[in-house]
Amino acid sequence: MRPSGAASATAAHDRGASLIGLLVVLVVLGATAAIVVAALPTTSSVTLPTTSTTHTTGGRGTTTTTSRTIVSAALIAACVADVQAIASAAQTYATLNGAPPPAGTSWATAAVKGGPFLHSWPSAPGQFAVRWDGATVVVTPAHGQAVRGSPGTATPATGCYAA
Repeated sequence: MRPSGAASATAAHDRGASLIGLLVVLVVLGATAAIVVAALPTTSSVTLPTTSTTHTTGGRGTTTTTSRTIVSAALIAACVADVQAIASAAQTYATLNGAPPPAGTSWATAAVKGGPFLHSWPSAPGQFAVRWDGATVVVTPAHGQAVRGSPGTATPATGCYAA
């Protein structure tokens, strides 16, 4: 049998060893996290694959290369999704009410005539505006050409693709 003083000294030693072990694990995890964060690329240097198109002019080929950042690709995807959501909401409104919705946004977000069809009207201030003119969806980019009835085109850049 051990004396009671020896048992308490061993327990204190075990607690001290556990604390040191925990600190070592935390230091290793912190160092690993620092290495991973340092190895990640910055947002400004990441681009999507570029697309190349060749135009033949007078027997000579010229190549135009366009690259988009992840942020601009995300804006385009959000705009296209917004156009599809509004077109779907307008179709649902017309099915329930026998006529297309009136111009504006209130038909989509109000709790009348079967609504709300959208939780909120989509917008991206400074990038693009999507509106309903009473017959079709209109996408107006901050820079570039507006388009009616579709999200637009990449070449030439119109609607969502000009955002």
